[in-house]
Amino acid sequence: MNKRLTDGQLVARCADAWEMVPTTSWWTHKKTGNVYEAQGVALTSDTLMPVVIYCNVKGNGPSFSRLASEFLDGRFERVDQKEPK
Repeated sequence: MNKRLTDGQLVARCADAWEMVPTTSWWTHKKTGNVYEAQGVALTSDTLMPVVIYCNVKGNGPSFSRLASEFLDGRFERVDQKEPK
């Protein structure tokens, strides 16, 4: 049986991702060239792993989530917040 984590422990799981992926920061997906805005960091309900929530800066389409470890493994690169090309 898993021990229930405290709110402080849950927050600690997100701390690194919050620091590295600030809300409203813009990121380019290196493979597609699409530009996304980070909307926040959350935890998966099943594994309690941190995920980054992000959406296209042009405002079309759904929001996405990706494990923070994947988001920060080089697939995305932070960019200045200006109108994408």
